Amino acid sequence: MLSPAITFLLKSALCSALFLGYYWLFLRNRKMNNYNRIFLLGTVAFSLLVPLLHLGWHQLQKTVTHPAIKLMEITNSGISEPEILAKGVAPIPVEDIMIGLYLLVCAVLLAKLVMQILRVYQIRKKGKIVKMDGFDLISTSEANAPFSFMSLLFWRNDIAIESKEGQQILQHELAHIRQMHSLDKIGMQLVTSIFWINPCFWIIQKELSQVHEFIADEAAIKDNDTEAFALMLLQTHYGDTFRDVVHPFFYSPIKRRLLMLNRSKKSKYHNLRKLIALPLLAGSLFLFSFRITDNVVRANKTITLVVDAAHGGHDNGAIGLHGYREKDMVLKIADKLEELSKDYNIRIVALRKEDKYVTLQDRAVLTNGANADAMISLHMNSAPDGKPAGNEYEFILDERSPYFNKARLLSSAIGTKLGAINIQSATHTRHLYVLANTKVPAITMECGYIANATNVDMIQNDATLEKLCRAILSSIVEYKSKS
Repeated sequence: MLSPAITFLLKSALCSALFLGYYWLFLRNRKMNNYNRIFLLGTVAFSLLVPLLHLGWHQLQKTVTHPAIKLMEITNSGISEPEILAKGVAPIPVEDIMIGLYLLVCAVLLAKLVMQILRVYQIRKKGKIVKMDGFDLISTSEANAPFSFMSLLFWRNDIAIESKEGQQILQHELAHIRQMHSLDKIGMQLVTSIFWINPCFWIIQKELSQVHEFIADEAAIKDNDTEAFALMLLQTHYGDTFRDVVHPFFYSPIKRRLLMLNRSKKSKYHNLRKLIALPLLAGSLFLFSFRITDNVVRANKTITLVVDAAHGGHDNGAIGLHGYREKDMVLKIADKLEELSKDYNIRIVALRKEDKYVTLQDRAVLTNGANADAMISLHMNSAPDGKPAGNEYEFILDERSPYFNKARLLSSAIGTKLGAINIQSATHTRHLYVLANTKVPAITMECGYIANATNVDMIQNDATLEKLCRAILSSIVEYKSKS
């Protein structure tokens, strides 16, 4: 099962790969430089935005038929649950270690970017600055000059700016400054620093820098004198310092620049190459942002459901796989139930929405004051001694409750639904304060074993967590139709 963060990174990588493949096939090395610049930048923005969209496509049933609820057998364990479970010290989860390593790489790459920018301004401080119209001309002895950054143009002392070659170089660098190519480069450096694990972003960064050179080369050529400009490129050499953030004139593969200089302005099927992007855009939006859900069974009348995310605050509950705490896992389930509840015409009353402890007495009082139709207290089992942590759910009732029979029907409704997705169900009765003292049908639902990888992954993964919560919510609607 994949966490939401990993799912986002995979969707983003796949989306960027699709658009990069289109660029490689139809746009690369075509004389559509300004369009290509916008397309590459748009690909990055689109790849980061679309996986965040959740445009639900729901198919609603015209006629709702509620399946029969099979009443589960009740077994009496005769055990009383303590008010607060024994506390445990959570080890550092493996997931937290991986996140830490990922962020460390991000920090190193961001530090590198900051150092490159600071180095540029150190050179500016040492050089002679002449204020020009819209930019600062800085004389320097740096080997990789001429180069530009933002509104700064660094000029090497041994190049005559008045010469024909000097004027071509000047116009080239001014094109970078006027079109604000440095902002593109800084933006791409930030993206590759944060999402460094996506190889497509690194390729896009390199291609975008090359497109910048094509645009600037066009601006440097006067009277279509491409031959003279090409000869100058071949006669010069370049260094490779700062190439990630600045625009050194003599950097970038000479062969592609010469190829683009001599390519005709209009390539074959010029407009068609652009139009192909439209179906790709629509298809990507559909694949990555639309979610087709199962038919939603809505209640005819609003149902009020109290959801109790157990434990909280100083009470961690059970400590399980990778140091996951029961209080955090059940709060995640409760949040997802509330997020999806409107689809089913269910109003959720959450007894806690943050990491705080609510006493058993307060939970009962809050439930009784909610004018609710039912109440579910969410827990996770720890692995019992002598028994492996299996993939099963349990529903716990209290026989002292006057709503015991309705609570049995409620647990059976959910158990029937969960059984359809191959999750074992059992019902037990225990003497529990909250269940015995609420004035509505109330059950405790043990949402699997916190020491079981399958159970934990189902809650950590957004798609399977949604499947679980939709099963619970639809069961509430079915229960209400029968009670």
